[in-house]
Amino acid sequence: MALVPAQGAAQTAAGCQFVLGFKALHDMDPADVGDCTDNQSFASNGDAQQHTTKGLMAWRKADNWTAFTNGYQTWINGPQGLVNRLNTERFSWEGDQSGGTVITSSSASGSPAASTPSIDPTHLPLGDGHYLQSAKSGYIFSCQTSFTGGGAFANGPWIHDNTWDSTGKIAVSGQVPWPDHSFSMTSDGTTRHIVTNDLPNHTTGIFPVSSSDRASHYDRNPNSIRAQSLTYDLPANPTPAAQPACLGMGAIGVMLSGVVFYNGFDAGGRDAGAHEIQDVCEGHPDQSGTYHYHSMSPCVDDSGSGPSKLIGYAFDGFGIFGPRGDDGRELTDADLDECHGRTSTIMWDGASVSMYHYVATHEFPYTLGCFRGAAPRQMGPGQGQAPNGGGGQGFGPGGGGRGPNGGGPQGDGQGQGFPFPPPFGGFGR
Repeated sequence: MALVPAQGAAQTAAGCQFVLGFKALHDMDPADVGDCTDNQSFASNGDAQQHTTKGLMAWRKADNWTAFTNGYQTWINGPQGLVNRLNTERFSWEGDQSGGTVITSSSASGSPAASTPSIDPTHLPLGDGHYLQSAKSGYIFSCQTSFTGGGAFANGPWIHDNTWDSTGKIAVSGQVPWPDHSFSMTSDGTTRHIVTNDLPNHTTGIFPVSSSDRASHYDRNPNSIRAQSLTYDLPANPTPAAQPACLGMGAIGVMLSGVVFYNGFDAGGRDAGAHEIQDVCEGHPDQSGTYHYHSMSPCVDDSGSGPSKLIGYAFDGFGIFGPRGDDGRELTDADLDECHGRTSTIMWDGASVSMYHYVATHEFPYTLGCFRGAAPRQMGPGQGQAPNGGGGQGFGPGGGGRGPNGGGPQGDGQGQGFPFPPPFGGFGR
């Protein structure tokens, strides 16, 4: 069973309660499990589940064990009592051995976690203001260096001085399916042709954010998710450029879920993964209705053990892979170059090749720090030509530009217009 946490997506519900195995697990570790937000229900596969303020509890029919996950680690009331492991691991006695490295209970009994993670999700570095006009590891080489604001209007308690706690961040509530999802990809060996309507192959939260949603205490996203008509022609065999190129505000690539991804900033030049309240798949819509990610979505498939899979493409043609390296170890910024990538052996169009690629990680800037390949000739929603060319496209109140510099005022996602100077085009939420 794939456990997708609610991460505090709703307030504690009046009258909800834990019963039987869920109560037993909660009472063993109430601090990690949190309070109930609904009552136990049954999924279509027969598993029981119940959302909490910290994640998701599940009784798994496959092995008859009760588990809880916060999206990064899983706690299981197993044959030796309460044990926990990383979500990239599986105990030898679990019924579902797919999607993880098998470990023994003796290597993971009790707390702390089964293995020491290379990244502490409770103290992730905050990327606020980490932009430069050149490329540097841990920063974004940004085409835009003036930020007006927008997005979340208040900091949540998971934000600290220079770090943030991803396990304590809430999410927009809801599980909305998108049956009209459409995504296709073809290649003639020279050009990779991608067509998507940007509707995801997974459920999303409910947007606009309801005033009854806990998320509205911090981020009242008023936008609705709407189908787009997006076509991208990318180089099928990209090569590094002589110099890295800056990232604009708006789409910089597309994931295999069919959803575009933006760089790691919100409209105020802050760490979007930390400040903006997205749904449990770490996505939300901008003022054009374009659903997008700013960080690595847990709903984009990267299951299995060993090296991570291809999960998407940047607009310079290079692939983006999940966070596990060749040995299955989770990579950090320290393992990557200034564009958030590396050269290693990957599977590329069915062949094993040594090739440059980007890596999606839990650390800012999450996906790309700059374009390593030639600056894209075409951009996605809310994106201006980078770094100096025309055709910038804007959405929202005030329009945006299609003139030589792609200038024009642009909405910040809250219904206001902000003039962004050329050469930058529109800007997505």
